[in-house]
Amino acid sequence: MGSAKTLTRRRVLKGVAVGGFITASAALAGCGETQIVTETKIQEVIKEVPVEKVVTQIVEKEKVVEKAVAVEVERVVTQIVEKETIVEKEKIVEKLVTAAPTKPAQVSFDWFYIANAPGAFTHIEDIVIPRFNGEYPHITVVPEGKPWGEYLTKINTLMAADAVPDLIVMDDVLLPAYSARGAIMPLDEFYKRDGHLLENLADRAGSVDNRVGKIYGVNRMVNPTSVLYNAELFESVGVEAPDDDSPWSWDEWIENFQKMTWDNQNRHPGQSGFDVENVEQWGLYLKQAIHSEWIPALTQNGGEMLSADTTTSGLNLPESIEAMQWVHDHVWKYQVAPTKDQITGFGSEYDITFVSGAAMAKGHILGQEAPYPAPDKAKYEIKAMVHPIGKQLGACATGHQMMIAKGSQKAEEAWAFAVFHVTDVPSSIGIYTVANYGLCPDTTTWQLPEVQNREHYPRDISPYFHVIENDYGRPMHPNPFFGEWYGAFNKANDEAAYNRLSVEEAMSLAHEETQDVIDRFFKLNPLY
Repeated sequence: MGSAKTLTRRRVLKGVAVGGFITASAALAGCGETQIVTETKIQEVIKEVPVEKVVTQIVEKEKVVEKAVAVEVERVVTQIVEKETIVEKEKIVEKLVTAAPTKPAQVSFDWFYIANAPGAFTHIEDIVIPRFNGEYPHITVVPEGKPWGEYLTKINTLMAADAVPDLIVMDDVLLPAYSARGAIMPLDEFYKRDGHLLENLADRAGSVDNRVGKIYGVNRMVNPTSVLYNAELFESVGVEAPDDDSPWSWDEWIENFQKMTWDNQNRHPGQSGFDVENVEQWGLYLKQAIHSEWIPALTQNGGEMLSADTTTSGLNLPESIEAMQWVHDHVWKYQVAPTKDQITGFGSEYDITFVSGAAMAKGHILGQEAPYPAPDKAKYEIKAMVHPIGKQLGACATGHQMMIAKGSQKAEEAWAFAVFHVTDVPSSIGIYTVANYGLCPDTTTWQLPEVQNREHYPRDISPYFHVIENDYGRPMHPNPFFGEWYGAFNKANDEAAYNRLSVEEAMSLAHEETQDVIDRFFKLNPLY
């Protein structure tokens, strides 16, 4: 690299923004007890009649007057018992009126959610809310769904105005940032009471802000990564995708994708005369994304973007530099993936480089295939395979969290909805099968036919299950300064993606800039 490139290192990121009740049966039991007391007293009066006969026989001894008095006393006692019975009945009636269950007051709360496909609206408004109201008729959910870009803008605007909706959904990587600014409430007390209802949810770790040790979210979905591939093209070149338990090594990965890349003269990378400017078929499409490429590669090589306590950048670690070098070598060394400029030439449609068939495969996070064509309209069959293995297995696994606004007056209602949403089976599986998003959070539903054989691509999702079941999916480093931190790394990485800086130089720059973001945050937030 020339001195001009080195000179740009501090200028590259200059523009990065800082970013109880009583039942009727009890009443009946009470009334029955009073009746029994009354009957018992009447029987005792009747039993004393023989005494009257005895007294009559003794009238000759002049004790008739005493008998008359005794009879009068007995009558008085009988009257008193009857009065007590009436009073007792009145007490029972009073208790029933006081303890009768009242009809819950009507309550409404706002629910904001991400809707990147028409199915998202159908899922919430036609499935989840009607089913929820069948169990909670007194709670009105006021939903609002927007595509990701619009959604993020609106949430940030509302957050800046301290007007966060009662219940929102957001990427788990942003949960610490929201908790740090006091925008969402901790849910530990709710979990103490109802946590047993959520024990089957996958990836509960994303619900916790590890720096403060509190739970702030309810996991709505899980998004693991794997690799999508063009089944017809793989077959045409005689390449068989690896089994889930037998992933390709890094060397096998490169070797196979070189077979699946050729120019207009049918020459492959590494062969004499290969023309990278006139490639007819690419092997791989790199999005240069944190979830589909960076996290998997770093994890496979034992690297780290950020320390576990989020205080130190790990981008200067040899393992991290090696991992990112391998990512960029797909383009500049092995020539199995197009450059960013070449990708632009395919058009602006979502993943057009892969969807059009120009590239045979791509790293993919489950839940972002909503724009893909339905199987009956697709040009080829899309299947999934596992990531390659480096020093170890590695993939990314992230998700969405439902969070309750700190100042919400409808927290109980919002919590009830969140729990219902992820535990009611039709509502839960609809996240994946109807809304066309990531895996439903309830792992007990993953073997249901609706999940295993949904109508959308990819149909065989066992590689995604493999990531979760074998616990090698790395989160995207949730932290309280994610936006600015990620922006700094992304911008520095672009210098290597466009070959303006070497990978080593770009990683050094990324390390300096991201560490500066980290240090400034903790200087301003020393108690966090």
